[in-house]
Amino acid sequence: MAARASEESEEEEQSVSSSGESAVRRRRYSREEAALVANVYEFFKKESQLPHSLHRQQPQMRLSVATGIPLRSIQRLLSPAAADFPSTWDPERRDRTSVVPDSLKPQIRTAMCDLYLQKRAPTCALIIDRLGPRNWKWSESTMLRTLRRFGFTYGKAKNHYERAKEKTSIVLQRVNYIEQVRAYRAEGRGIFYMDETWFNCNMTTEKCWLDPEGEGGLVHASGVGSRLIVVHCCNADVGLVDGAAWIFKSKKSSKKDYHESMNSESFLFWLKEHCFPNLPARAVLVVDRATYHTELTLSTKAMPASLRKDAMLDWIISRNQHLRREDLQRKTKVQLRDMEKTLRPPPKLRAQELADEKFARKGIRILVLPVAHPELNPIEKVWGNVKQYICSRNGGGSLARVEELGWEGFDTVKPEHVAGMQRAVVKQEDLYMELADLDDADSPDEDDEDELEESGVD
Repeated sequence: MAARASEESEEEEQSVSSSGESAVRRRRYSREEAALVANVYEFFKKESQLPHSLHRQQPQMRLSVATGIPLRSIQRLLSPAAADFPSTWDPERRDRTSVVPDSLKPQIRTAMCDLYLQKRAPTCALIIDRLGPRNWKWSESTMLRTLRRFGFTYGKAKNHYERAKEKTSIVLQRVNYIEQVRAYRAEGRGIFYMDETWFNCNMTTEKCWLDPEGEGGLVHASGVGSRLIVVHCCNADVGLVDGAAWIFKSKKSSKKDYHESMNSESFLFWLKEHCFPNLPARAVLVVDRATYHTELTLSTKAMPASLRKDAMLDWIISRNQHLRREDLQRKTKVQLRDMEKTLRPPPKLRAQELADEKFARKGIRILVLPVAHPELNPIEKVWGNVKQYICSRNGGGSLARVEELGWEGFDTVKPEHVAGMQRAVVKQEDLYMELADLDDADSPDEDDEDELEESGVD
């Protein structure tokens, strides 16, 4: 009966709204309200079978009998004090949110750190289990709300190189680099940025418009296919440097990336044949810390630690002709290593040696980026624009077609585009210098810095 009364009341509201006489918003009714309507309905139904109305001269009694509510309660509900009664549907009448004290925040953080030390990804259930019933008496949903209220976020964690940027030695590299590049700009030197990338034969756009049945898109072969290695450099004033581009086919054995095909000899060949001849005088070429970019000259390279004593003597004497083998023979290996460090000249890149010997009149300088800072190299964004151009036009054709699209993509990069990218790099440099100047900056551990140091060049 109560459900029937509830259905009839909703049908009545629908009919009123459809007639246009009154825009009554549909609302939900409680079981108590439905029971009240059912009682009144039964009263009217019973009264319709009698020759006269019940309690016609006593409206309060009549209402009490009709609704099933006691007379005293009816009188209280009809009094002026009823205006202060709480609404049944007032959302603020009861706070269902469990309040977790702020004092638990350090304990929750400690629980998460303990789970990370155990190589486990924290979840609400694991954190609650770590806290124990004495510290946590609420549900998992409350833990989720509490984590958000305390400022914890759920997302992708930093990778190895992102964490490397916070290390003290890498921060020092970054500060030294920014100060040096600022000094070169103040001298009026042109700053040129270089990098390598790759073009795949089957690279196409992955997302495109599909019909309602999900059909459409560019069809291409599986796998990456043949690969081209691309080397180029750019500048804010000239855009991509004319004549500096070099595109060549990767070796068939290069299954992982282009670093098997791009080595020190390839890099020096590009500098000698494509890059240095097309750079202006007093140019500064910025390179990243790939091993083939930062290879040192033979005279400044460190002596290998695994050499035997006779080989150590040969190494030292070949670089210091004034020393006598008889004098060095009396020294221990520890003394020879210390002597080699003392006699070793300052480190010098093979790329800088090439610039000084073959292009001395231009006065070209090589500047090395800090470890894991591609955001300080504007040509990284150039690669993204060119690859997007290729993917939107390549239907999985031949390698020659991909190379043709690559040259076309280079033509779309204008000097104003590169200038905008370099302005963004300068802003990033300013931000890094502000961060380095903060007194409360954290000093991360230095445990695994050595594996990130790809060369001995500061």
